[in-house]
Amino acid sequence: MGICEHQYQAVLCRGLQDTGFEIIEQLGWKAPDNVVVPCASGSLLTKVWKSFKEFKIIGIIKELETKMFAAQATGCAPISVALKQGNDVIRPVKPNTIANPCIGNPADGFYAIQPLRRRADTLRMFRTRKSSRA
Repeated sequence: MGICEHQYQAVLCRGLQDTGFEIIEQLGWKAPDNVVVPCASGSLLTKVWKSFKEFKIIGIIKELETKMFAAQATGCAPISVALKQGNDVIRPVKPNTIANPCIGNPADGFYAIQPLRRRADTLRMFRTRKSSRA
């Protein structure tokens, strides 16, 4: 499912998926009701969702009713904008935020939209306060 922003680093992609496995283990082998995932490239969100689905397929969890939410900074929210507009195509944006990391052309953006759409879930855009402190 999907590509990783570092698509030639299979270990990284698989490592992101471990995040979802850890969530389910920490919850006593049950899927969470809700998960909020920070979303820059979309890779983490797609891999967490994939891990949940794999645990359901092999029978480790019985139910998968998890609502997925993704968080993006308002000044760099190409996935959120595409979802709100009903598009599958992610239009690249120039980041205008102090949030880090911030990816204006997310590699897994298309794939990140899919688990969010399946239950009419949504992304949330968060405003960042600019700070003059170093």
